[in-house]
Amino acid sequence: MIPSLYLIVWTFGGTEIVGVLSDSPTMKWILNVITSRDWIYSLGLSSLLAAGVSFLTACLLCVHFYLLRYVALIVEQLTYFLVVLPVIIPSVIYALALRLFGGAFGLGELLLLFMGHMVFVIPIQYFVFEAAQDDISSTTLFAGSTLGASHLSNIYYVYFPQIRRTFISSFFVGFFFSFDEIVIATFVIDSPLVTVPKRLWDGIHRSMDPVPAVIATILLTSYFVGLAIIALITSHDSGRFQRSIFRSK
Repeated sequence: MIPSLYLIVWTFGGTEIVGVLSDSPTMKWILNVITSRDWIYSLGLSSLLAAGVSFLTACLLCVHFYLLRYVALIVEQLTYFLVVLPVIIPSVIYALALRLFGGAFGLGELLLLFMGHMVFVIPIQYFVFEAAQDDISSTTLFAGSTLGASHLSNIYYVYFPQIRRTFISSFFVGFFFSFDEIVIATFVIDSPLVTVPKRLWDGIHRSMDPVPAVIATILLTSYFVGLAIIALITSHDSGRFQRSIFRSK
C-alpha cells in the first residue's frame, strides 16, 4: 500500500529525476496527461474495451448460471473445467497462440484483444457469480417456468433482480482486470494505438517523469469510486429488503 501512496505523492510533487520532489505541489503532470491525445486515446480505448468485455462476460455468465439449474450435473462440471482452463494455461502461451491465430485468419488487433480479454475475465467473474448462487431461489425460477414464462423472461424478471448486486460487482471486477491486462496487449498490438498498460510499459524505459504515476493515481481513484458505487447499491438493496419485510409484518 505504501508504494501506491507514494505514486500519489509523485503525481503532485514529482520531477523528471526519480526520488526528487518539487518544492511545491504542481498540476503540471496531470495537465500533460489530460492534454495528450495519445494518453486520452489509450484511456478511452482501455475503458471501452474493459467495459465492453466485462459487460458481455457478465451477461453470458448470468445466462450460464441460470441455465445450470435446468441441466445435468455433468454439464456443470464440463463448463467449470472449460472456465478454469485459461487459468491453468500460462497467459504468455495463450497470447502467442492468439497472435498466430489472428495473423493466420487476418483478424484485427481490437478483435483479438477483445477475445483475449474475455478469456481471462470470465474465470474471475465466474467465481464471483458462483459465490452468490446459494442465495438465489430456484423455487421462484421454476415457478416462473411452470406458469409459462420463457427463459428470457425468467432471466430478466425473476433471476436478474436476485443477482443484480453480484452482476454489478462482477462487472467492476472484470473491468479492472481487463483494463490492467498487459500480456495479450504486448503480443497482439503492433500499431501505435495502444492500451494504457502497453503505453506505460513502452514508455517506462524512455522517460522517468511522473506521468505513469498520474495514470496510476487515476486508476486508483477509479477503483475506489467503483467500490463506493458497489457499497451504495448494496446498502440501498439491503434497506429496500428490510422495508419490504417490515411492510409484510
